[in-house]
Amino acid sequence: YLEQLKSVAASFGHTTMEDIEHHGVKKEIAEALKSMQAISVRDDNSFAIVKELTGKEPLRHVDPVLMFEYISYVKPINKENYIIIYTYPNRIKDRKEIEAIQAFARKYNKKLISIGFYFPWCDETVIPDPFEVLGYIQQADYVVTDTFHGSVMSLKFNRPFAAIVRSSNRQKMRSLLTQFKLENCIVDNMEKLEEKLLLSSDYDFVNAELKKERIRSLDYLKSNL
Repeated sequence: YLEQLKSVAASFGHTTMEDIEHHGVKKEIAEALKSMQAISVRDDNSFAIVKELTGKEPLRHVDPVLMFEYISYVKPINKENYIIIYTYPNRIKDRKEIEAIQAFARKYNKKLISIGFYFPWCDETVIPDPFEVLGYIQQADYVVTDTFHGSVMSLKFNRPFAAIVRSSNRQKMRSLLTQFKLENCIVDNMEKLEEKLLLSSDYDFVNAELKKERIRSLDYLKSNL
């Protein structure tokens, strides 16, 4: 059934061409990709892998989270003066990362709110429904995240945010932030966290680019349904 398959903004995640060759599955993956009717990817790494394995350039589209206009579904949150921590367990655990985040929060008198997971160094943990999650991010003064979708939602709502890039998501995160000219949000050195959070991003460009890419992605989706 592979000849009937189509992908929409797919990703190889942190898997690289070197990983594929190391595990000896290059031929199998190449044959599977060549059998597909249409291939759309979301990041540079996936684009390069598909091109090398098939000899053809795949289409590129934005993450499906960015394709849907869900503003009307966002639930307002009755909170203010807070920083959202959007991460998973065992991710933000380095003492320097935690101390830098806490120092910024204390300096600007902001509460640290973690979504979904308890961290003893945060002031509060909330377990919201999906549309409340959007509300928390939309109204946040700042967002600190080391996840792809934390960056996507911060971008979507034009929030000041800091993206701590991990080896597990480097391919997708850097590709996303480069596409929307938000490389200034990437934190490689926690001593520069404050500088990164206080930088002004060009969200006029981001919003114009996002509108254009959303139209392209939806057109592709409609033509392949």
